[in-house]
Amino acid sequence: MFPPYKSQVARGIPFDNQTNSFTATNVQAAIEEARSAALNNDRYPIQANRNANTGINTYLEIFPGEDSLTAPLIAPANSTIVAATIQASANTAGAIRIRNISLNTTLIDLSFVGTSKQSFPILAVGGINAGNEIGFLVVTAAINKPKIRVWFNTQP
Repeated sequence: MFPPYKSQVARGIPFDNQTNSFTATNVQAAIEEARSAALNNDRYPIQANRNANTGINTYLEIFPGEDSLTAPLIAPANSTIVAATIQASANTAGAIRIRNISLNTTLIDLSFVGTSKQSFPILAVGGINAGNEIGFLVVTAAINKPKIRVWFNTQP
């Protein structure tokens, strides 16, 4: 990590915190507050989808044209799945399995019904180690244009 560089000039410039959630009143403090907030926000989303009718045992794509078995997500250290949303473009019932391909294990099956976005806001799915390959597998019959967005959290 780069050392924080402090400037007396930045410290002397007022910072308006009336229209945001900052508490800083000068530019240097605002820079340090933003840096701290960025370093402490360790949630990140990954989306996998398939722009077609998708059958059973089909892996969704993280990268266009490459299914997540061939081109899986490589997990960072100490990852946990903390939330997910699933959506399909046609009224259907289905399930998507999040798999740890490296260990050949199922992390969780998420079932849904309908076309509206279905949320799974409080998950705590562990069993993910640094370098593990994560894939997203359709485990039910035809789902029209399925999309899953998964939020991961990493802790030191």
